[in-house]
Amino acid sequence: MGSLESAIAVHERNNKKMHVMYFIVSFECKVSQQSLEHVGGTLQKRRQLV
Repeated sequence: MGSLESAIAVHERNNKKMHVMYFIVSFECKVSQQSLEHVGGTLQKRRQLV
């Protein structure tokens, strides 16, 4: 029983790590997408000025 409980505890810890990693990756993707859109917007504004 003890080994099963420890196995479940390890599994839950790994699950939390995966969840945190997924959150960080998705957050970084959102940030990079926003910065790309920002750069694209400034490029379009410059074209309109020229």
